[in-house]
Formats: sequence, structure tokens, C-alpha cells
Amino acid sequence: MSNATLENATVNDRPAHKGESLVEALLDIGAAWATHGLKVGKLALETSAMTLGKTARALDRLADELDRTKDDAPIVAPAPADEVPAEETPAA
Repeated sequence: MSNATLENATVNDRPAHKGESLVEALLDIGAAWATHGLKVGKLALETSAMTLGKTARALDRLADELDRTKDDAPIVAPAPADEVPAEETPAA
């Protein structure tokens, strides 16, 4: 191929409106990122839902355990706030 033919081939391969092809490329990239972001958001919500479900089940088991043991455990009144237990008395 001669240089003139090579130059004509590269000139003819260029889009007539560079601005339009650039805009199209940016729109394609934007759409790809939007799709990716939506998929990541979906996965984050699904993971969060699974975590919240596991937490809810753990809290339910804890409540059941407290209900079972509250009748068995003796009720001990807390010490008054102004009274310090003997083992915690500061040494002078």
C-alpha cells in the first residue's frame, strides 16, 4: 500500500463527528457503571438482610433463654449507690 492509500484509509476510518462518538462512549461507560453500582447495591442489601435475620434469631433465642432462667435465678437486690462493698473499699 502506498502512503496516499494508507492516509485515505485512516482518514476514512475516523468518525465524521468526534463529539458524537465521545458522547456515545461516555454514555456507554456511564451505563456500565450504573449497572455495576446497582448490582453491588443489591448484594449489599441482601447481605444486610441476612445479617439482620441472623441477629433477630439470636435475640429471639436470648429472650427465650431469659424467660426460661428468670424463674430459676434468685432475685438479688442491687446494693445502694452510696454503699461501697467491703472488697472495693479503697485503702488509705
